[in-house]
Amino acid sequence: MSYDKITKVTEDVYLEAVRKYRTINDTELAKKTGVARTSIWRFRSKNPEIYAKAKQIIAGFDSVTFSTTSVNEISIFKQFPIVSEWVEIQEKKGSSGRYITDNISALFNVCNALGVHPANLDIDMVSDKMYAWRKLEDAGLEYPSGCAYNTVRKGIRSFMTIQLGVTGEQLTIKGIGAEHSKGFGLASRERILKEQRETIIREMPNAVKNVCDRRRVQLTTIEIDNIIKEMRAICIFMYYTATRITATLDARFNDNKNVFRTGYWEIHVLDKGKRGGIHWQKRLMDDGHKKMSEYVADRFGISVENQNSELMRLDSALFPSLDYKNECLYMREALDIAGVHTKSPNHIWRHTFAQDWLHAMDGNYEVGAEIGGWKDIGTMKRCYGAVSESIVKRGLAKAMGLPVIEEDNKLLF
Repeated sequence: MSYDKITKVTEDVYLEAVRKYRTINDTELAKKTGVARTSIWRFRSKNPEIYAKAKQIIAGFDSVTFSTTSVNEISIFKQFPIVSEWVEIQEKKGSSGRYITDNISALFNVCNALGVHPANLDIDMVSDKMYAWRKLEDAGLEYPSGCAYNTVRKGIRSFMTIQLGVTGEQLTIKGIGAEHSKGFGLASRERILKEQRETIIREMPNAVKNVCDRRRVQLTTIEIDNIIKEMRAICIFMYYTATRITATLDARFNDNKNVFRTGYWEIHVLDKGKRGGIHWQKRLMDDGHKKMSEYVADRFGISVENQNSELMRLDSALFPSLDYKNECLYMREALDIAGVHTKSPNHIWRHTFAQDWLHAMDGNYEVGAEIGGWKDIGTMKRCYGAVSESIVKRGLAKAMGLPVIEEDNKLLF
């Protein structure tokens, strides 16, 4: 509920504000809701029964106290006013649900290990304990469950900066740093080689059949054929556009932001969820466009010549036979057959795009981030590191006037 234009205080307005802002103070409620303090005072004075309800609400919040014995459920922990307000602030900032959940778990685990209410956390106490736990972790010894440094660091930094007024610089000085976790960027170096990509496409029918046989799934010939066509095409799409799997599966043909032209497509995707998501126009041209056009002709029966005019009217997802769970099973099976072993059977296509793009474009992070869908070039640099050795050698040769040995740097499936 928005309070910007409220001119009259009602029971619903008053009680919702009490619940939301955890106070019955007239001045505080007036500030939070934008209503005159006298209006708040007049309303609760004339409605003692509603004011009594408000006091019961506050009493309910105050009754939730912290101890390692009474607060053993995170759902109770989230009712603490200081925690719920923190969650609300993160939501307003557009943080993902997963990010917020991880932060809450981190704070919950630290508070339980210390036996301290979150409002009473002290930077020296927390930093000393996290340092001690980190030493135990490094030595392979036992430390409080869920309190690994890299697990709780982000959540503690978020809570203490937002709710307790501790600066990021103070936290870093005290040893609760903003550095990347151990192993950051390692997975991003995973890559599917061109010959492996060819094997994946060739062996996709066997991959689909193997998964169906193991799961004892009975599908018609048409259903299996459609799944195989879509699985092959989804590899093409993710490789040439670096699109994450959830956004890929959500993409539709009849999106009014799509562009279908001869030799060039733009597919609109909403990345990282519907709340706080990021909109991207994913471009397909040359080999990527050619292969996707062939897929559409084969899968949907729309000739290449007619696709520009008909695709915007096609009320369908790009890959309508696939759901996330089964797609992951098919993809992992195909990668295993091709000898590609990874924990991220879909995200590895995004990593492959980034590495092949940077090699093909002599380390052009700016355009790579725009084409692939990274918010900034810093993300690409942190994940994919410095330019490759071959790029450095070509650059030096050009600068020194020496013959440049050109390689096949084309981004090609």
